[in-house]
Amino acid sequence: MTTPSTHDANPQPGWSWNDNPLVAAGRDESRPNPMLHQTARQRADEMNILKKDADLLLRTDGQGNLYLHVHLHRKQADLEFLSFMLTLKPETIKHPGRFKRMPLHCALIRRMPDVEILRTLIESFPDACAHRTRGGWIPMHYAADHDMPSIDALSLLHANYPTGVATLDMESKTPLYWAIDRTTVDLDAVLHLFKLHPEAALQVAQIEQRNSYFPMAIQGYSYSNALQKMIERSKQVDGDSTTGSRATHLVCVRILMRYLRKSLS
Repeated sequence: MTTPSTHDANPQPGWSWNDNPLVAAGRDESRPNPMLHQTARQRADEMNILKKDADLLLRTDGQGNLYLHVHLHRKQADLEFLSFMLTLKPETIKHPGRFKRMPLHCALIRRMPDVEILRTLIESFPDACAHRTRGGWIPMHYAADHDMPSIDALSLLHANYPTGVATLDMESKTPLYWAIDRTTVDLDAVLHLFKLHPEAALQVAQIEQRNSYFPMAIQGYSYSNALQKMIERSKQVDGDSTTGSRATHLVCVRILMRYLRKSLS
């Protein structure tokens, strides 16, 4: 897969981002974060502006982002507006913005987008699934290290780039590592990634052993028993929530890692 050129979208530098009428139309000063939301009225205003001057979609801000990146970085990206922009300027889907993030990366930074939005982005530019940011992250890393992970999103990314679950970032860490190394951990997402690429668990175990966060006092569990132990342990500390504290899950995951290291060696 080839890395797209930073000039694929023909950005036009040398102008003020605030002069872009799309930016003004997208603001709603009554909201605390005006650029993170888009009301129906704003969407209609922006579409009318673009019908008159579609080249506005080719202009970049001071950080190299197109308006496509800005829209997808919102907490509530809109499928209709996304499709409209891509119809007008399909080449924008190949433009890397700040930190070399593709539009697909941007869609995964804040709120987990609707699967149809991800599907549209992937179908428009499948190579984005393998594109690395400046830190070496592919979209699978963003989907794993997320406040609201989605099994559907992880599955869709995996279907389009199966080796993504084994991809190492600049710190030599896989998506599974980042799914675990969080303040809150989603068990479903961790187990889904583990099943896709069990070998990544060995790397997590080795990193945890080097860091020595907790003693590996419990061992000898089968996979099914280890999984049950993880769930029981998280409930003991965090009630009935399926997500637990980072400390809780580091202990639970290390139980699983100890077994895996034996079974895969």
